[in-house]
Amino acid sequence: MRSALALGLLVSAALAQTVRADGAGLIYYLPDDGASVSYDFASTIPNGNGNPINLKWTLKLSSVGQTTVDDEKCRWIEVKTVHNPGPDERVAIAKFLIPEKHLGKGKVAAEHIIRGWVKFKDEEPQAVKDAQGFNRGIASGVVSHVLGDEDVKTDRLGEVEIENKLGKLECAGVIGVIKKVSPDGQRSVENTFERRLHKKALFGVVSGVNRITLNTELTTVVKFSLTDTSTTALSELPKQK
Repeated sequence: MRSALALGLLVSAALAQTVRADGAGLIYYLPDDGASVSYDFASTIPNGNGNPINLKWTLKLSSVGQTTVDDEKCRWIEVKTVHNPGPDERVAIAKFLIPEKHLGKGKVAAEHIIRGWVKFKDEEPQAVKDAQGFNRGIASGVVSHVLGDEDVKTDRLGEVEIENKLGKLECAGVIGVIKKVSPDGQRSVENTFERRLHKKALFGVVSGVNRITLNTELTTVVKFSLTDTSTTALSELPKQK
């Protein structure tokens, strides 16, 4: 039987392949610099024996700086994930400089990274050129999940009331499907995603669900919800610019 870590890597790999789209990302609006949002994630992973494995992690998304490059206004966008919170937690931080015009709903931010940095737990920060530089271990796919790097059609969902730290919010929604097939036709991934949206969530996303089916067989369900917001975020990699 595969370990929880191995299955976690499978989920991350699926995210890397499928969660790259307008409607599937986490940046719908571009708030003022200093904004940050935090989410709790949980995944249910089938393993074929009737006893699914449950994993949890947290994600923090922040705007931590502004600058101008080639006459274009840019933002430093930082993403921090913590898997298995506690003594054995796995911490990863990614920081990317992206033109503001490529951030928001319908944009493909992951394709327009100017430069960036990643740091894994106690290691020294390393320079990277794109979102795939964050593609290591349990963190694989997370940055693409946040930034999105492909446009896809979404349908609107009616408003529902969601209660969280921001109070009771009437949240509209979107739903879409992303399908991928490997070049040899032997592997397929289908991701049905839903997002609930409200401007009080700063970057726009209040909660979401991804249902990821590998090879039309087992479906992993990933759910997440907003747990905190702030307007005074500071970078955890302040020297990396």
